[in-house]
Amino acid sequence: MMHIYRFRSIVSIVLLGICIMFSCRSSAYYKSQTKNIALKFERYYYQDIREPIIITVLLFNKAHSYDLGSFPNFMIGIDSNNRIIGILDINFHGKVERNSKILASPKFWTSFEKERFKPALMVYPRKKINQYYYLVDTIYYAEIIPITN
Repeated sequence: MMHIYRFRSIVSIVLLGICIMFSCRSSAYYKSQTKNIALKFERYYYQDIREPIIITVLLFNKAHSYDLGSFPNFMIGIDSNNRIIGILDINFHGKVERNSKILASPKFWTSFEKERFKPALMVYPRKKINQYYYLVDTIYYAEIIPITN
């Protein structure tokens, strides 16, 4: 009977160690990804979109609020020239699926809105998704209009 308790204790300690190991690895991953993505966010070039562009969606971060801050919809997609671009939108209230098509249309943003609304830094568990942030150089102020088939 004593051997069963000792075995359970050893198994419990081993499982606890494995959990701690994965937790530390996960924490380090999120810290490094957050730091790298934040550096990329500082280098983005923002401008108004001049003409409507059809985009295939790679990533969509829905608008949300956190504490006193609000964040607009942020989308990364591929345009017809195979450029990967970012889109900011403050009016859209729907959901956009990956690989769906949207129309990014010109929308007037005030200088206050441009200063206040920047993309939220979101780190995903899958590194492949986070890589999209590094492929974008220009983020456009626009209005998202879903294209239905």
